[in-house]
Amino acid sequence: MAVRSAIRRFHRNKTPALFLKLDITKASDSISWEYLLALLEHLGFPTRWRGWIAAILTSSTSRVFLNGVPNPPLRHGRGLRQGDPLSPLLLVIAIDPLQRLLEVATEIGALAKLRGHPPSLRISMFADDAAIFITPTKGEVSMLARILDLFGEVTGLKTNFHKSTVVPIHCSGVMLSDVLLGLLAKRASFSLKYLGLPLSSTRLKRLDFQPLVDKISSKLNGWNGKNLSAAGRLTLVKAVLTSQVIYVLLALKPPKEVMKLIDSKRKQFLWAGTERLTGGKCKVSWTRAARPKKFGGLGILHLGKFSRALRLKWLWQESKEPARKRVVGDLPCTAVDKVLFAAATSVTAGDGKSTLFWESTWLRGLRPRDIYPKIFSISRRKNRSIQEALSNNNWIKDLNFHHEELSAAHLQEYCQLWVEFKTEFGQQTGWQGGVGLKIRVVCCVTCLRSLDFISSRNATLLGAFGMS
Repeated sequence: MAVRSAIRRFHRNKTPALFLKLDITKASDSISWEYLLALLEHLGFPTRWRGWIAAILTSSTSRVFLNGVPNPPLRHGRGLRQGDPLSPLLLVIAIDPLQRLLEVATEIGALAKLRGHPPSLRISMFADDAAIFITPTKGEVSMLARILDLFGEVTGLKTNFHKSTVVPIHCSGVMLSDVLLGLLAKRASFSLKYLGLPLSSTRLKRLDFQPLVDKISSKLNGWNGKNLSAAGRLTLVKAVLTSQVIYVLLALKPPKEVMKLIDSKRKQFLWAGTERLTGGKCKVSWTRAARPKKFGGLGILHLGKFSRALRLKWLWQESKEPARKRVVGDLPCTAVDKVLFAAATSVTAGDGKSTLFWESTWLRGLRPRDIYPKIFSISRRKNRSIQEALSNNNWIKDLNFHHEELSAAHLQEYCQLWVEFKTEFGQQTGWQGGVGLKIRVVCCVTCLRSLDFISSRNATLLGAFGMS
């Protein structure tokens, strides 16, 4: 989310930048033990703990089978044990200082500051997958390459520039051939994949989600639908086909065409297996099949509603931790998502530091922008907190009284809003779906599904086919 948001912000603000997707050469097999143990000591791990880690590392061996006969064991000199549950955690600890190195380099001026981004957002890391943003200058590229080389020499985590990728962002006026002369990474363009998700500086298209559709199709090709019962096909649809989409829905909002195509594949396999789907093979409509069993459906996940529930979860987390917005950036939420979230939550404004003036439901349980839409339309600052807006009457100073559509209705709303304002303290967001101060995706889905009307006749019909 943070990487995608940063890329789109650079492109939207026409800020030249370089996006580097790094490939760490066999990260788990190349970590220096001396470096790892010294780092653990620096982080405050006790001697006994470090001794346990050293024993785990030094006791690992490998054998080479020659004609089915194992050779004598070979002791390792670096790297982590394969299959050890501690290995992923140790890898994260070992690679984390790279972020601090880049922060220090930015603070001392070795690397230029990114416009509109704190130094901590220069790099995004997940295990051994790293993404870095730098300014497109020759000195900056050379300095970054030098830092990565030194980091690799000390830690053993060396960057394979031949498999790394560099993507220019709004660099039309930059001589990239000269800037990237000392960097051996491959040049690419958007869109590309990072952590299994498509990245682009503009809105994602249907073609960007084609790998997801192909992945679902590959699952279908390995199944023989003729030899599976209806209940067996239902289980595969719910447990396998649907689960392929959830990871993408966590961070992105696929186009409606993609969602319909995935639903058509799920629908065809459920009712026809590998045969051609006709209307006569469908026992009930897909809308009814995607309802809970207690409402007469088959319990298949409705992708549209589940996707919206996941997006509401992002809004909830942002409301509880406003500082997350600086890290995550723009959320994949639509205007309808925000309206639904506002209707499903209640906000009590206290000092107003973390409560948005226009977007939060702090005034009569509604958003001020919905109560006074005309005043909201002429406001030049729509992202102020309550404290900022009420301080020195900044909300009034934000109003554009020279707006070409200014009318008596605007002035009437202005007077009503002025009279109604009251100052309260301490924001607290509460979900009105019956789970107190916590929000769960399953609760969102339940609330969305409850809007549908379902009859008991459907449950009887599905039971006749052995699918209830």
